[in-house]
Amino acid sequence: MKILMLVSSLILLSLGVASAQIVYPVVFTMDTAFVAGNTTFPAGSYEIRPTEDPSIVEIQSEKGAPQALFEVEPLVSVTPFKQTEIVFNKYGNNLVLKEVTVAGETAGVTTVTSHLEKQHRKAFGKPTRVRHPAKKK
Repeated sequence: MKILMLVSSLILLSLGVASAQIVYPVVFTMDTAFVAGNTTFPAGSYEIRPTEDPSIVEIQSEKGAPQALFEVEPLVSVTPFKQTEIVFNKYGNNLVLKEVTVAGETAGVTTVTSHLEKQHRKAFGKPTRVRHPAKKK
């Protein structure tokens, strides 16, 4: 009986993981350029929001452009995230958007490694992680 409950729990958990995504738009301001997906964005204020496809999120400047869609995977925590933040991988002086989390939620997203990120990794090696505050909209 315990094994059946454990298997059932694991199946339900895996279904939740497969559909996990950010639910709320997140806004943030950067004073330096950064990469999201295969697009380089200049310093400025941005909004990241979910799309109908849980494997795709959209980022858009508050000015309307630039904007892009990029591929993500679920990021699931057993306990709710403590902060709403954007996490970047830093390669040399290059910031690559890697994670989006929302305070109080247990589901966030992590970006799929893009061609630009692979190039930065090849040139600079292992990244350092940089956390940047954001706000749930």
